[in-house]
Amino acid sequence: MLGKKKFTVLLLIIGLAFSVPLFADALILKSGKKIEGKVVEKTDAYVKIEIRGVTLKYYRDEIMSVEVDTSGFPLERTKIPSETDSDDVEWGTWFLEVKDYLIRVNQMLIDGGRLQNEASLKIQGAEIRRQKRELKHILRDIKRRLSDIRLKLLKIKPPGELERYHKSAKDALTYTIKFVDAALIGDKVASSQHVRNVLRASKEGLEEQKRLFLKHNAPQQLIDSTERDLKKVNALLGYNFM
Repeated sequence: MLGKKKFTVLLLIIGLAFSVPLFADALILKSGKKIEGKVVEKTDAYVKIEIRGVTLKYYRDEIMSVEVDTSGFPLERTKIPSETDSDDVEWGTWFLEVKDYLIRVNQMLIDGGRLQNEASLKIQGAEIRRQKRELKHILRDIKRRLSDIRLKLLKIKPPGELERYHKSAKDALTYTIKFVDAALIGDKVASSQHVRNVLRASKEGLEEQKRLFLKHNAPQQLIDSTERDLKKVNALLGYNFM
């Protein structure tokens, strides 16, 4: 019913398709104290940071630095753009405008990652036991959960500049669900085509992500991360999934 290589690739795609880095903000005070949360306002005089729904205000003379974590780069840190650097100001301004959208999409990434890990273990076990009925049950559950994620995505209105990226994300999820449908009925031709469609949509999304990062002067490590993901997708497009 389901080619092992094909589903392995699909599991990889679930984790790869929408790899938008998410930032967790931190203020480093001159006292040495570290405040983690979400920066909601930044001016020449102060910075406001939200912590579990409570907004706190810190004046510039209290702050040593403002930092962000880059998802996908554990333990690496980069400063939030400063007002004195034109490139950084461009990135910081744009990022704050789209941050809420990226946070909501990131939650879907987390859900997709959990789905990827759980499905991988379940399918491996079912294949070892050669339980076709169990495999079908797992696939139906995957389809249901992917459909829930897609429904959440459809309810989000992206910022204007992210509409093309948003469309590619919807397309990738749609084709992923179609792949599962084809796998359930054992249609190898259709499932192979849908895997390629997922990859093409993923590639379009990553290319759009890179374009926006370059346009808004993103930190180089984010651009490099996107390029690495693009290379992975291009390599997968060269596979024969039949």
